[in-house]
Amino acid sequence: MKKIIFILIIFILSSVCIEAVSLPHWNKYKEMNILYILETSERVNFFAVRYNSFDKFIKVCLIDENISVVSSSKNKKLKPLKDIFFETEYDKRIPVAKTEIEKIFNNKIKFDRYILFDDKFLNKLVTIFSDKKNLRENTEMLSIIYSDNDRYNADIASIKILNGIYGNINRWNIISLLKSFYNKDFVLRTNFGLKDLLLSYASILNENKTFKYADVPVINKRNTLRVDTVGVEKIINFLLYDKYNYDNEKLRIEILNTTGKSRLAIKAADKLRENGFDVFDWGSGTRKYNFTVIFDFADNYGNAAEIKKILNCGEVIFKPEEREYTDISVQLGNDCVIYDKLDRTIYK
Repeated sequence: MKKIIFILIIFILSSVCIEAVSLPHWNKYKEMNILYILETSERVNFFAVRYNSFDKFIKVCLIDENISVVSSSKNKKLKPLKDIFFETEYDKRIPVAKTEIEKIFNNKIKFDRYILFDDKFLNKLVTIFSDKKNLRENTEMLSIIYSDNDRYNADIASIKILNGIYGNINRWNIISLLKSFYNKDFVLRTNFGLKDLLLSYASILNENKTFKYADVPVINKRNTLRVDTVGVEKIINFLLYDKYNYDNEKLRIEILNTTGKSRLAIKAADKLRENGFDVFDWGSGTRKYNFTVIFDFADNYGNAAEIKKILNCGEVIFKPEEREYTDISVQLGNDCVIYDKLDRTIYK
C-alpha cells in the first residue's frame, strides 16, 4: 500500500465533533506540514502533506522510498531512505526520517506533525469504510498491485481509496474508527492530539478543500535513484504556492493506451479535440496501468483537471520533468471507457 492513505488519519477523525460548536476552529493552524509514514514488514512509504487554511487545495506529495540520500549517520554513506529507516532503532525512526526528507526539500519544508501507522491499521480503515462497491474493488486491486511492488499503480489505487473514504464519511463510521484506536493489534504513532485530529476533518469539510497530488522527481545515476534537484525546487513551489497555466493553444498532450482495449488512445484523442485540446501524439504505452494517470509535467493543473473531467477517469499527478515535446501525458488504464460511432456499428 502506498503513501496516500496516510492522509486519512488527519481528515477522517472529526465528523463526531462537527456539531460541537464549543470547539475551536482548526484554522488556528494557518498552515501545517505533515509527514505520513506507513511501515510494513518489507517496506516503508513516505508522504508529505501541506495544509494551508487559505489554499483551496490540500497538497499531497509522493516520496519514493528508494531515493538514495547521504545519511545523517556517522558513516555518511549514500543509502536509500528505506534502508536508513529500517537500520535505525525503532524509537528513533521518525526523527531520522523527518531529517532525511527535510533535506530532500532543501530544508525549505519542515514537518511539524507526523503520523506513522502499519498495514494492519490501514486494513482497519478500509474495513470500516468498505461498504461502497468501488472502494472494495480498489482495495482489492491495491493489495494485488502492492504485492507486485508496482509503485504508480499502487499510488493511484491509494488515491482512489482516499477519495472514496473522504467522500463517504459519516458520523457512524467515524465512531467505529475511534473505537478501533483502543485495539492493540496495530501500530499508530502521532504527535497530533485527538482533539486536533477531530477538528481537522470538520474544518476541512467546511472549507470544501480538494486534494492535489505531486511526485518528487528522480533521476537514475550510477544505478542509484537520486533526487532531481531542479525538479525538487518546482515541487517546493508546488507545495508553498498556487500558480497554474491555462494556455490550451500551447499545451502539448500525448495519450498512451496502456491496456489491451482496441483504439482507446485515438478515441480519447478525438474526445479531447472535440473539447478544444490539441493532441499531438497518441499510441500504445509500454507500461501497464490499472488506473488512468494524468502526468502533468509543466504544472498545468487547470488543464489536466479538465482532461480528467472530459475523460471521466484518471488522477492528476504533477511530476516536474524536462520533456521536450510533452506537457501532459495521459496514460489510459483499464478504468477508461470510451465508445464512439465505430463501436456502435461493430456491436450493433
